[in-house]
Amino acid sequence: MTMRRATRTAYACLACLGMTVLVFGCAGAETLPTKENCRAAIAHARVLANQLAVGSMSRRFADSDLVQAGAEGGNGEFDDCLEYAAKAEDEVRHPHHGLPAPHKPQQEGRGK
Repeated sequence: MTMRRATRTAYACLACLGMTVLVFGCAGAETLPTKENCRAAIAHARVLANQLAVGSMSRRFADSDLVQAGAEGGNGEFDDCLEYAAKAEDEVRHPHHGLPAPHKPQQEGRGK
């Protein structure tokens, strides 16, 4: 019985939320991304990517994402453009791709 009551309460909350969105959603609706938004996002991410070393794996991944962002923007897919630019920026700010430091083998016979 309590599960039914919880389910009804959840549906009631969702219904209220839906009505709130219908009534107030039009005034606060987000605008669609534009070509200018896309270009600005790419330019910003490019500045950040250029701060990384040229041989850095994170920079290569960020550059790849920026190329894809430019392609999406050229196709008129500005929302995808913004996604790829954000992905490039995230790669720069939080490098996910990096090579570990080279392992130095221990010399045998040292200390004898």
